[in-house]
Amino acid sequence: MVASRPARGPDSLGAAHTRSDGIRQAGGDAGRDRLVCGYRSDRGLCHLRVEPPSFGRAEHGRGDHVGGDRRAVATAADDVVELSIALAILVGILFIVFGVLRLGFISVFMSKPVITGFMFGIGLTIIVGQLNQIFGIEVGSGNFFDKLWALVKALPDADLRTTAIGLVALAILLVSRKLLGHKIPMALFVVVVAIVLSNALGWADRGVPVVGDMSTSIPAITIPTVSVSDWIDLLPGAVGIVLVAFATSYGATQMFAREHGYEIDVNQELVALGAANASAGLLGGFAVNGSMVRSMASVGAGAKSQMAVLVCGAITVVTILALAPIFDRLPEAVLAAVVVAAGWRLLNVTELRRIFRTSKGDFAAAIVALVSVCVANLLAGLLVAILVTFVLLIYRASRPDMPRLGRARDGSAYVSIETNPNAVEPKHIRVIRLDAPLFFANADAFQHRIQDVVEGSDPTPQTIVADFESVNFVDTDGADAIASIVEELEALDIQLAVARLNEQGRDALRRANVYDRVGASNFFASVQAAVVEFETN
Repeated sequence: MVASRPARGPDSLGAAHTRSDGIRQAGGDAGRDRLVCGYRSDRGLCHLRVEPPSFGRAEHGRGDHVGGDRRAVATAADDVVELSIALAILVGILFIVFGVLRLGFISVFMSKPVITGFMFGIGLTIIVGQLNQIFGIEVGSGNFFDKLWALVKALPDADLRTTAIGLVALAILLVSRKLLGHKIPMALFVVVVAIVLSNALGWADRGVPVVGDMSTSIPAITIPTVSVSDWIDLLPGAVGIVLVAFATSYGATQMFAREHGYEIDVNQELVALGAANASAGLLGGFAVNGSMVRSMASVGAGAKSQMAVLVCGAITVVTILALAPIFDRLPEAVLAAVVVAAGWRLLNVTELRRIFRTSKGDFAAAIVALVSVCVANLLAGLLVAILVTFVLLIYRASRPDMPRLGRARDGSAYVSIETNPNAVEPKHIRVIRLDAPLFFANADAFQHRIQDVVEGSDPTPQTIVADFESVNFVDTDGADAIASIVEELEALDIQLAVARLNEQGRDALRRANVYDRVGASNFFASVQAAVVEFETN
């Protein structure tokens, strides 16, 4: 979307003040700024296209065209600004509705390994999206690998002075973090020193790219004048932004919650994001989100509570009103170094190693999420990550542990004979434990497990005891599987007994007319009670 050019800052999701004169202000940076629905493709987080049929694509390269051609049409530009404002308001409304409907439970479907891979991919995207500014070269748009390859090819054209400034700033930030931790706000120190040196040595006059003039106007309440059909056309894009914003915000929130030991109310987070977006839209801004990069930078500077955000907001207002000219000479390479240093913390190699040692399946899911973000974009990466989570969940649920149990040597409990070789199976009785809910994904597997145990026993057992202590849910397929098992065992003159099934599971069997098929007398409160009953009889 066309907007006044914000300072080259840490992320692409901050609210930008939208004004019709933004074409002129943004035009100074030839080909560098590209905005689509408020997402800065060169700022490290995402590039989300929204192409409703009624108004097409809204973007600009040099600030002299709207859409896919080179036509500078003021009316079209104004329409784009109105649509971007409406989009932010619509995103806010959706967030609030989702929060009120308590749809935050969706977050449970993003497992920690998937979030780790997802955030790792975001970190790589952030870093490679800023390296061109450190080296003072131009690269095209595209995914992580496109930008990385373009960067490698353009390295011979790197500006040595800009590169030196950027790399020194980055080295100071990374080394100081390693040595000093968060004791000193090194990012602020580096920025201040860079501004002083830039003014003293005239870096801007020597060709070093600097931030340049920033708009210092105060936003006013803005009500977008768009048609009902435009609101409808914006809806799919708004949903996409909500998904991406929620995923990145939730991933960051969960990471910081684990790091600092506090709990998250996901539905409250949704409402808060909604209020932020609606407010941004009414003040003429783009869609906004909790920024991972800014959060990392804030934590890196020692922030520990919401007070840091209030202080930051106050300083931002003061900067807009009085201090903006100070940043005119700030080298873009230094600002990019701050972003790269913040994004570096997302590359949690230690956690990936731990996930690999813990579960190869979880590690594969993390890598799929990581690669999806790098190959496609955040929205595609998010959808793939959620899909991988579901597939992994169903895969594991379809192959639960179903060990044979035997009595421990001290007689205190029934344990797996695979992991406890000294456990003794009851004579003429086989006990099988299902370590999962009994539902469509594993019903056939459980039935086959019973068949394998019967066929593999010599002599043939007289009783099969199904230990359902871990079964907290039985669906129709699960109930039908039990009915089939009863029928098959009866044909072999074998009795089925069910131990430790909770009342919810028994009610499900009653509703499916399977409870009486098993027989009320064949349900037991413990494995021991079932074994004693059939050993005696």
